[in-house]
Amino acid sequence: MKNDFSMTRKNISIFHFIFIFLQFITAFAGVYQLQVNGNLQQGINNILNGNAGDNQIVIQLNGNYAGNLQNVLFDVKNSVTLTSDEANPVSLTNVAIKTTGNGILTFSNMRMIKSSFDVDANQILFTNCFFSNSNSNGVIQTLSNQLSISGCTFQNNNPGQAIILPQKPIGPQNLNFLLENSKFISNTIKSGIVSITSQTDSVVIRGNYFNSTLKAENSYGIEVSLREEGNSFLFDSNVVENGNGANYPGSALLIGANFKFVTISNSVFRRNYASSTSSILNASFNNANTLKADYGVYFISNCTFVENQAIESTLRSSMGASVESLTIKGCTFINNTAIYNSILAWGQFPYLGTLLVDGCTARSNSGGAASIASRGVPNLFVISNSNFYDSITAGGNANVEITRSTLQGTNNGSLIVSGCGFFNSQSSASDIGISDYFAPLQSISLLNSTFENFGQSGVSVSAVSITSTIRDEISVVGCTFRGNKGSAAGALYIAATGLPIIRITESTFDRNEASGNGAGVVIEGSGFNDTVLLRSVFSNNKGGLAGGLFINTAITRVYSEGCSFINNTARSQGGGMSLGQLSIVASFESRNDFFSKNAARFNGGAVSFVGILTNLLMIGTIAENNTAMNYGGVLYNVGSFQQISTFSNWITRFNSASEGGNFYISDNGDSITFESCVITFGSASFSGTGLVINAIVDSVKILNGSWCDNDGNFYISDNGDSITFESCVITFGSASFSGTGLVINAIVDSVKILNGSWCDNDGNFYISD
Repeated sequence: MKNDFSMTRKNISIFHFIFIFLQFITAFAGVYQLQVNGNLQQGINNILNGNAGDNQIVIQLNGNYAGNLQNVLFDVKNSVTLTSDEANPVSLTNVAIKTTGNGILTFSNMRMIKSSFDVDANQILFTNCFFSNSNSNGVIQTLSNQLSISGCTFQNNNPGQAIILPQKPIGPQNLNFLLENSKFISNTIKSGIVSITSQTDSVVIRGNYFNSTLKAENSYGIEVSLREEGNSFLFDSNVVENGNGANYPGSALLIGANFKFVTISNSVFRRNYASSTSSILNASFNNANTLKADYGVYFISNCTFVENQAIESTLRSSMGASVESLTIKGCTFINNTAIYNSILAWGQFPYLGTLLVDGCTARSNSGGAASIASRGVPNLFVISNSNFYDSITAGGNANVEITRSTLQGTNNGSLIVSGCGFFNSQSSASDIGISDYFAPLQSISLLNSTFENFGQSGVSVSAVSITSTIRDEISVVGCTFRGNKGSAAGALYIAATGLPIIRITESTFDRNEASGNGAGVVIEGSGFNDTVLLRSVFSNNKGGLAGGLFINTAITRVYSEGCSFINNTARSQGGGMSLGQLSIVASFESRNDFFSKNAARFNGGAVSFVGILTNLLMIGTIAENNTAMNYGGVLYNVGSFQQISTFSNWITRFNSASEGGNFYISDNGDSITFESCVITFGSASFSGTGLVINAIVDSVKILNGSWCDNDGNFYISDNGDSITFESCVITFGSASFSGTGLVINAIVDSVKILNGSWCDNDGNFYISD
């Protein structure tokens, strides 16, 4: 009668010395061949029981076997490998093995059809195995300290929970899990391809291919669910595509926020779908008892996200976890869509450390709100060296948004945007919007970045909108705002609270349009300490109350130096810059600014001051070819409560208005002084091409200047103490009616004209005081 199985030691020879040599070798490594003719399970047990002292046992299964391997219990002291021929693998069903000891249990070249593995061992390794059509609770269920799966294929499985269900045994040691170079194709799951519910030291998933995974029920992540504390998670060089997450919360990854270190790198996520929250990463887990403040260092690098769809966003975290840092570096986001945030929704944290987006490219992403949204303010939020193209949002901001509610912490964070580009985005609000209503930010810095062609639909607020509380400073350095459109402002809208300092340095505002106030920069709100503009250019902007710069709030000091305002247009007044009716400015100082070809439909072709302006000092200004239809081709100043207005070393030429071709001043103050100014080639339809003063001023002084070739130089209609012209050259003026050189139609205590030259004017003086 034929035995149930046959077993031979390989390489046994009749020669004695070979026999002794093999005894020495097999004392350390037993290699067995099991010819499958009957009871496979009994044969394996006999091998193991008879060779408990071997360091390594390899059981080679041969033949076209299809059968069960159940209720096997053996002692693995060192290493046991079950393998078969790779070209003709053995098929097993319903494998259930329990082991004792600390050895390694390896399955190699196995083919499991409609089968499941339930294995307990200290270390378990699957290599080059094939799993298909399983509908058990889990295709691989293990209780082990170390589980490794390499080079395997999982196809058309429909388990009750997950494909892989690793757990650690009871004891102090945590689970270490490795999944590499494997394929997952067309599986339907409920709790994830991999669902880990044990505490882990290390989870490594790399070089795998996930395709067409369908999540069938409301449960956890479709690819990876990590639902307990862990030390480190690495997801590297994987491809995840066509995942369909029918329910909460994501169709690619779910990572609990209670992991210390999470790295997602060099991977591709394509055409994944989640009907609820995130399509790729949901870094949240609401078991508050397990969360620690030092958990959560997330690093996502060199990944590609293409055509993913989600309710919330591609990457997401939610309420209930403290996060040390999130870094997204060198990633590409293309054609992702979400009802809310197409790339990242990060927020509602008790603590959020650093959020860094660096070297990324986002193109043609769309959602209901910003591509990147932080609902809690990080201690430091940095977006650097990244480009955003063609983002579209139905509501909210297009690319970056910071908001907070009373439940979202009290951090005083800072936002830095450096070396970035924002191009051709559309939204009903802004490209970047910061609206932190309940707690202040420390500072906002926009550095060396470009904002171009935002809001072409004409329904937006501005390219950048800041309406939050800022403690220290808002800085704009080396930025370019070009071709943006909005209602409140075309380029930059600031309505912050907290009395911060505003600094705009070496920046360009070009071809922006606003249906409301200023096309370039609008500053409103409850007040600021200082506003400083240095070496910046405002050109070709078209706005309502101002073309380039509009200030309509209380500011301690406005200081502008070396700035250029060129070819800006205002539909009301202040083609270059304007201080509005609500402005309260203690000190306005301008040095070496340049105004050219600016125009206002009504007043102040270059500059308009309306409101309360206490002290005005403008030195070294050059103004040419500016026009206003009504008053003040260069300057329209009707601010109240002015004390001192000083204009020094000006050069103006070819400016025009109906009245006051260069200057129209109608304020009440202590003194107005023009010193060493060259005012030439102005024109006015009615009076005072050079200067019109229509106010109550104690002292008017025109000193050491040259007012030439103007169509009527001075028209003064104020009631004051004195008017003085000293060492002036007034030439080539003309007037249709009277007083081409000077008209004084006021009550003045003293009029002095000293050491000057009044030549070639068509009638020099008309004085009626």
